[in-house]
Amino acid sequence: MNKPTVRYIRWIPGPAWIGGITIPPVGIFIEAQYKTDRGLLNHELWHWWQYQCRGFWRFVWDYWTLFVRYGYRNHPMEQEADRHRDGNIYGMKTPS
Repeated sequence: MNKPTVRYIRWIPGPAWIGGITIPPVGIFIEAQYKTDRGLLNHELWHWWQYQCRGFWRFVWDYWTLFVRYGYRNHPMEQEADRHRDGNIYGMKTPS
């Protein structure tokens, strides 16, 4: 599986509580203020893994149909990614 490019940026459009976003196949974007948040990086890496397993179109379809049905907080793919905040499947490190 391909490791994603992780970019730390000043701001992510959307609700203030979103600190990171995975945009396949471009990579992962994390707000600079969360640069050392390993849990957030792991969460986004899990979304990257979901994309790698499903492929682009299936990932997008699954994510948005489940979002419409469950919303963000109860979204099964978000809950799965939250359960993996402690593990990093790609061995990537947060910057110091």
